[in-house]
Amino acid sequence: MTRLGDLPRFLLYLPFLALSGAALARYHEGYQALMLVFAALIFLTILIPELALCLLLLSTPLSFRYILPFKAEMQIPSEPLVGILAVVFVMRWLIRLIRPDVDGRSPFPLRYPLLLLAFATFISIFNSPDLYISTKGAIRATAYMMLSFVVYDLIRGEAHLRVIFLSAVPSAIIAVIWTSMVLIKHIDLWQWRIAYQGSPFTNYSVYGSFLSVFLILILSRLLFDAGDYDKVGWWAIFAVFAGGMFLCFSRGAWLSMIVVIGAFMMYRSEVSAPRKLLLILGGIALIGVAASAPGVSSALFERLGTFINMRFASNRARLLRWGAAVMMFLRHPVIGNGYGSFPLLYKGEPWMIGPLAKYKIGAHSEYFQVLSEMGILGFGAWIWLIVEFYRYGLKKLRLARQSGYAWLILGMMGAEGALLIHFTVNNLLAADKVAVPFWGLYGLLPAVGERLEKMQPA
Repeated sequence: MTRLGDLPRFLLYLPFLALSGAALARYHEGYQALMLVFAALIFLTILIPELALCLLLLSTPLSFRYILPFKAEMQIPSEPLVGILAVVFVMRWLIRLIRPDVDGRSPFPLRYPLLLLAFATFISIFNSPDLYISTKGAIRATAYMMLSFVVYDLIRGEAHLRVIFLSAVPSAIIAVIWTSMVLIKHIDLWQWRIAYQGSPFTNYSVYGSFLSVFLILILSRLLFDAGDYDKVGWWAIFAVFAGGMFLCFSRGAWLSMIVVIGAFMMYRSEVSAPRKLLLILGGIALIGVAASAPGVSSALFERLGTFINMRFASNRARLLRWGAAVMMFLRHPVIGNGYGSFPLLYKGEPWMIGPLAKYKIGAHSEYFQVLSEMGILGFGAWIWLIVEFYRYGLKKLRLARQSGYAWLILGMMGAEGALLIHFTVNNLLAADKVAVPFWGLYGLLPAVGERLEKMQPA
């Protein structure tokens, strides 16, 4: 992070902080306060971008929706931080072009599919039925994509990884415990969005995806790290996220966890056999408790039964929207109908909606949504992005086995895999609580991979 030699920069920031506080006290009831907060965040990010990244990770689980004029909204304070970090990264990149001696770090290795996806996002707006909405959405989506570059640029060593952990995990634990308490209080409404009122999350799909990232990363360390660390503490953290996953009621999240944990069980490690047995026994015990709990078992098994029930309204809605996405794709197969256009086109054709109009409009699949909105160009970039991530991760896994980082590489690939599996039945990248971990992991993997390269003997 920041050294003692950087103390003068902090001192320069203090007068601005005092002025911002005084101005906020004076203008706390209007949009002036919001602009002052943005100005403070910009100054902080330019001064200490590492601290701004930590604030982003700390605030993401607890962010809230803020309505702005002109049909705009944002998650505060996560989305302003994402946008500011993206702008500051571009500034730092321009400085490196002018003065290449400033930083000798190699370029982001996964940049090409990411840049193609950003290009496809913007080129698609030419076919959009609402240019303003598509342009606004494309800018927002690209800012999230840029987070991958930011993370790769700022994470330079093991100390930074520790700070990232201390920034992200404690606030996530608080958010999960808070949400679990709300869900237990509303246990009779477990399967409905209304059960999440009063919690940091809006619905079980976003909650389940957010949980899966932390759950998989922690499980990977517990299964595959042979080093010295506080295993009791990590098992306690795992129990918090596992309990939250049990309560989230998201079939997509459950499915993604089953697939990834199954892959972990197949991975061979010299330390994982007894821990895998402990995990299996714990899972059996949890299922036994769920099966015997009054008021919970019936709802749980009823929910599991809807996986293959085509009469279930949510399943019918998915099939209908997937078909609509394919028809939209056929209209403009090359560059798509415009980023964010799916709900506009779907809403504009009532015959597609029928009795299922009460469900929130979305393709119910990130893959179908990309196909319909960005065509072959965007879908190809999306698939290339996924393939390159795993190709790079598998390549670095060989080095990681020799340096003790195998659990981290496996955890990042597993966490990203859990999100990608869930994306088959939900479109969730518009949520900051999913987009921040997804694009953050996309930048963190090559940051760790570069460190592994430097650890190799010359």
